[in-house]
Order: sequence, then C-alpha cells, then structure tokens
Amino acid sequence: MDGSSTASAYASEEVDVVEPTVNFVIQNVNDAEHRLLDDVWRLVKQNALDSNFNGLDWDAIRSNAMREPLSNREATYNAARKMLRLLDDRYTRFLTPDAFAKMAKFDITGTGILLMPDPVTKNLVVASPPRKGSAAELANLRRGDLVIEIDGQSTAGLTPLEVSAQLTGEEGTTLRLRVSHGVEDEGKEVELVRHFVVTNPVSEAYVTAEGIGYIRLTEFNADCSNAVRRAVQNLVAQGANSFVLDMRGNPGGVLEGAIEIGGLFLPHGSVVAHIVDGHGDQETFYAMPSEIAATIADDPVAVVTNAMSASSSEVLAGALRDNCRARTVGRTSFGKGIIQGVFGLSDGSGVVLTVAKYQTPNHHEIQGKGIAPDIPLRVPSGWRSFNPRRVEVDVLRAQLKTCADTERDAEDSDSSMARLKTASKLNDAEFVSDYNARANFDQAQNGDNTMPSITSASLLLFF
Repeated sequence: MDGSSTASAYASEEVDVVEPTVNFVIQNVNDAEHRLLDDVWRLVKQNALDSNFNGLDWDAIRSNAMREPLSNREATYNAARKMLRLLDDRYTRFLTPDAFAKMAKFDITGTGILLMPDPVTKNLVVASPPRKGSAAELANLRRGDLVIEIDGQSTAGLTPLEVSAQLTGEEGTTLRLRVSHGVEDEGKEVELVRHFVVTNPVSEAYVTAEGIGYIRLTEFNADCSNAVRRAVQNLVAQGANSFVLDMRGNPGGVLEGAIEIGGLFLPHGSVVAHIVDGHGDQETFYAMPSEIAATIADDPVAVVTNAMSASSSEVLAGALRDNCRARTVGRTSFGKGIIQGVFGLSDGSGVVLTVAKYQTPNHHEIQGKGIAPDIPLRVPSGWRSFNPRRVEVDVLRAQLKTCADTERDAEDSDSSMARLKTASKLNDAEFVSDYNARANFDQAQNGDNTMPSITSASLLLFF
C-alpha cells in the first residue's frame, strides 16, 4: 500500500470515529506493542522537519493507531510502517532490529552505542540497545544509561557537536566513559576499545608528478574524517602542494563527517553549514581546530562532483566553495538538502526520519538544486577513474584568489557601510533598505548559534 492509499484509509477512519477517552488510550499505551508504536508516533511529533505532517492531524493519527489491535511484534512493525508512510517522505522509514544493526557503519564512536541528550533532562543517555557483539554490549551498557563523563570530562552543557568530537577516535583506541544507571547513581567507569564496522571510505590517494594530491572519498561513514586526515598527512609527506577531492558518486553519510573534514581544510571557526529544523530553529556548524588546515592553508583545492554526489558531499562541497577554499569541478550535484536522523527504539528497531534541512555558509539552499560547478568539466561515471591532471592548478589558484579578494572587498564594504550609518545617522528602516545587498553576508558571519531541538534529540545525523 502506498502513502496516499494509506493516508486515505486513516482519513476515512477519522470521519466516523469518536475521540477515545483518556482511560482507553492509557490502557493501550501500557501494552508493550502499543507503547512501542506510540514511541514511533512521538519521534515524528517531536522531530519531523515537516511540522504540518503532510497536512494530517497527527494527534488524530495517534488516536487511530492506539485502537488498532496489535497481536504480536510483526503487527506492530507493520503499523509503524503504515504510520510513517502517511508522511509521504521517500527518506523516512522504519528499521527492523536487523536493519538497524546495519547502521553500525554510521557509529562514530566505534563502540556500538548511540548517544543523545534526553529531551527533558538534557542528560546524555544511551539511546538504544548497544549493537550485538560491540564493546558497549560486552561492558553491559544498556538503553537509558546516563553518560556522566567522556575521557574524564563532564558531559554537562556540551553541545552535540562537542560530544561528537569527544567520542571520535582511531581504530583500536580506548574510549573511557563514566556511566550510571540512574540520576542518583554516581556511576562506574568503563573502557571501550573502538572498532569500526566500516570499509575505508578513501578508495584512492596518491600524488602526481606535478604535486597534485588526489583523494577519492566514496562515502561519509564513521571513519571518514580519520581516513581523509590520514590521506592528507601522507600526501603532504609525499610533496603534495594542491589537492583534488573526488566525490563523484558519493551518496553522503554522517553529517559529523562532513563537518570534521571541512575542518581539515578550513580555518578554525569558519562556517561549514547551517541546519534548520522543523520548528524553524537554526544551528550554525563551525570548523573545529586542526593542525592540518594550517599546514595546507596555501594549497588550492578542487572538489569533483557529478549528478550522484549527494547530501554530505554537498555539505562539504558547499562549505569549501563558499569559504573560497575550493572550486567545484565537474557536473551539478544531486540536490539532496534534507537530513535524516536515526532513532533507536527499545527493542533494537529504529526509525529513520527527515528532521532538518541544510544551507551552505552563504545560505544557499541545496534541496532540489544541487551545487553547480565553478569549473564545468565532463567527468566519467563515479566507478571510473578520474585523472586529476585535468584540473588546471594555475586556473584553480587564480579563481580562488579572485574569490578571496571579492570576499575581502565585501568585508571592507561591510565595515564602510557600518561607519556610514553612524556618520549619516540613518534610521533603521532607511539603513535596512540601503544595506539590503549585504544581508546574506551578514547572516553568514553572524548566524544564530543556539541549539535547535533536533540536534538535542539525535547525535547521529545522516543523509
């Protein structure tokens, strides 16, 4: 049954069914099957990007769902699928425990746990049962455990991105957590050895005779930032003085990966992306500190894309382009500017839900548009090799200089306009009219850095 027919079925029920009493709803929710289905409903209610729920009364959907007889777990799963199809979103879906386990390649900790702040208490909690056979399961961690410290540092007040940075590490390294089973429990320290269930996302990395460092990045999995960091370090050691980052056919992956890789090329504090959730709240993500970024600051970068470069690929390409750090080469990218969150449920199943959209540092929308190349170039299909010598480094360097000079002039103009306002004593309405041409630049420099609700709900975001 497709989304429209399912929606019609629910709609027909809504016409004739009287709203249930409170006692009836409580009785159903206390049943294990209906409780699990209610968890799915609440995830959508609290986190969906589409706050209009495809034009449906989401509270009425819950009432109808609580009336459905659910005789076993498979019936509950089918009801969850039926509910999610009402949103008519091709990317939102239900995951069985087996399917959820395959999300391990997006486990940025390498320890088998998904951590997220509790939406009420803001405490960092284990959000779903640890992956079978993982270090977290062997350490007897369980869903709902509170994570008090990460490597000796308190988790209180940390943003999701700061938590992500604390959790990230290389294969085989140890992650130390202080974990408690409740607020009153002081907790115990556990040591988890990182093991990533992933393939190396950097399929090729070499230096040409001309000094071009070529990196082929195939996906944004849990180890992508480590893999690119290692590749850049090795290429620099081999004499690379420019870089071609090939993301043809890269479908995306974890958002954190794009943010962290951006920090390998951008100065600390550069805007990488803006994320907007279903409540209209915006969070601006910034490049984290990196010694590599300073080492290669003068080395020009080209990002190669094609029509199958999507999501996190577009986040990274847009970040490097808007910051005048790279030029995009090839074909217009896919145009997937929405973000899905992975949410674990109590029995090991899960939900993939569209939770937000993103914009490039200069507030360009990507959804349905993609990123057009600065240097159009016919490129082979993603599975075929690309010759990095086709990127003319001198042209690349000149374009990047022009971009930087233009941005510098814009900053000077920004300062001049501010002084002009003071000198001429224009009122705010007059000044806004005169200053309108600079609005986008001002937003990019001074984006709201408050936490939106969605990043408070899920640390593991992927596209």
